[in-house]
Amino acid sequence: MSEKVRLAVRKHLLLFLALCLFLVLYKMIGRIYNLTSNHENIILVLSLASSFLFSFLVWFMLRSILHIKKREQKLKAWFSSMDNLTFIIDKNFRYIDIAPSKEDLLIAPAKKLINRSIYDFLPDEACAGIETAIRIALKSGSTQQLEYQLKINGELKWFSARVCKLDDEKVIMQVYDATEKYRNHQALIESEKKYRELNATKNKMFSIVAHDIRNPINTIYGYSSLLHSDYDDFNDEERREFIRLLFVSTSNAVGLIDNLLSWAKAQQGEITLHSKTLLLIDVMADVLAEVTDQARMKGVVISMNIPEDLYVKADPNMLMITMRNLLCNAVKFSNSGSHVLIKAKDSLNTGKIVLEVHDEGIGMDEKQVADILKGIRNTSRYGTENEKGSGLGLVLCRDLIKMHGSELQIESRPGHGSVFRFSLPGTGKVSPIQKITLKQPSVN
Repeated sequence: MSEKVRLAVRKHLLLFLALCLFLVLYKMIGRIYNLTSNHENIILVLSLASSFLFSFLVWFMLRSILHIKKREQKLKAWFSSMDNLTFIIDKNFRYIDIAPSKEDLLIAPAKKLINRSIYDFLPDEACAGIETAIRIALKSGSTQQLEYQLKINGELKWFSARVCKLDDEKVIMQVYDATEKYRNHQALIESEKKYRELNATKNKMFSIVAHDIRNPINTIYGYSSLLHSDYDDFNDEERREFIRLLFVSTSNAVGLIDNLLSWAKAQQGEITLHSKTLLLIDVMADVLAEVTDQARMKGVVISMNIPEDLYVKADPNMLMITMRNLLCNAVKFSNSGSHVLIKAKDSLNTGKIVLEVHDEGIGMDEKQVADILKGIRNTSRYGTENEKGSGLGLVLCRDLIKMHGSELQIESRPGHGSVFRFSLPGTGKVSPIQKITLKQPSVN
């Protein structure tokens, strides 16, 4: 037997029992009071009927109240278990009612929101989106969806909302906390972006290994093979030239490999900045020791004008890689007999130490400069003596300088040389300038 049938049978039984009780009471009262006249009988019947109806109504009301309370408790439990907020908002954008759920996500207590406009609590951008959704829902009856963000208890949260028409005056808006979903989506985007960057890094590395590093290695192999097999067929001057070319090619290969490894680490976020207080002239002395032979072999003069007691705050390894690349680049694109100048000065107004590398080389056009400053690897150019590079050196400099909170600046014109400039935090210790000049020796 179904539940509906059971309820119907119970109702009919209750009515039948009530009617029997009514008749029994009627007979008993008639015998007790010996009522005989019709008038008295009618009054008695009406009195009993009224009492019965009143009692029945009281019982029915109490039963209905209990039923309503049970339903209310169920609804509260249901709303409390929901992960969304439910609002009823009128056409004037006022909160009419709020379901008792997820009150920790409300921008203000529910009692304060009732009969107040959304514009009293929400930012204008969120209000504009909600107002548009409400207007369209009331006009067309279609369900509208929107997203907005709010600061709840100092934490920025993302919300997704559905707005449905309730009647001609009101809508019901269900709001879901989409913060975790949004963060997961952002994490997925970042992960995909990182994967693409790593893939691009890998492809660039393969390209450099396949083309740029192969050239100096082939040169080394070619000249060393000639010297190995036909050493006695060459005179001293030819052998010295072969050795010079071997040195240049080896230096280029080592520089390319160092730059490639440093650039790959920078792209993968494996380089960590460890700033120290450094005596700048000592750092530059170490850099010059690595570049001097390359400059001498090419006949390029390097001068250094740096205060002898000037300190900077920088990562020593990153600073050496940066300055070595700037100097090697200057030497590579300079002709024999030209001049490269390293300068450093204390910018007293900013507390920064400005470093500059000037060269008299072949220079660059605007597009080449713009590509470097954007971090785009230029197609490798040959130096003034056909030195091959990877096109990574200056891009690597840009990235390492950026990690120090500075920017690489470039002034250059084709045929008029280049100036590379950046700044580092300084300590303000300055003493007279020490000038070091590496003069061009004769190569015998």
